[in-house]
Amino acid sequence: MARRRRRRASDARAAGPAPGDAAADTAAADDAPAKADEKPKRQRRGQQSGAQPRPGLGRGFWLYFAFMMAVLIPLNLFCLSNLNQGPGDVQDVQESPLVDSGGSREPYATDPPTSGPRALQPAAFGFHLSTIADEVQVANLCAGHVIVHFNPSGGAALEAEMNRVARELEGYDVVVHPDAGLGDSEVVLTALLVMQRLGAYDKAEVYNFVRGYSGSRPAAELCPGAGGG
Repeated sequence: MARRRRRRASDARAAGPAPGDAAADTAAADDAPAKADEKPKRQRRGQQSGAQPRPGLGRGFWLYFAFMMAVLIPLNLFCLSNLNQGPGDVQDVQESPLVDSGGSREPYATDPPTSGPRALQPAAFGFHLSTIADEVQVANLCAGHVIVHFNPSGGAALEAEMNRVARELEGYDVVVHPDAGLGDSEVVLTALLVMQRLGAYDKAEVYNFVRGYSGSRPAAELCPGAGGG
């Protein structure tokens, strides 16, 4: 019996696998390439989906951006202009045509003037014992000078102080002169389109104004053809 069983087993191995087993092996072999192809396909789909561009910000975002720029840019310019404003009060612009000194002209918008008809030549820097004509004052302002007006009613003490100020500010474009038309103000400071009134003389205010405006050059349209002194 044992010899018959061993003979049958050797005969089965020699005959090869059964038909059913061969079919199973063939199906497994066919499935292997399909599974191998499936993984690269998934990888390619992932790469394609990752390579797709992101959607744009949209029209609504750009409209909002444009609106904010339209609001913020003028606001920033307004703030910067206020930050750059020096001492004194800004005055209205008056045309500054050239006129003959002492000749007929239209009245000035302010007293002392800060713009308006002007003479060709400005007054010299420094201290003056007599009042400078209005049109000559505007010539100085158009040349970037600062004028310190002092009230003669202040007496000899104020005049001496003004003379000292003119000497101390010799390196600046400054003119100092008496002006009887200052009213209750002891000192008035003028630059082109700017004025500061001082009820009582204040040296710090005078120096601050001079340093803020002396040497500034106006736009050509404000004082066409203006020259220095």
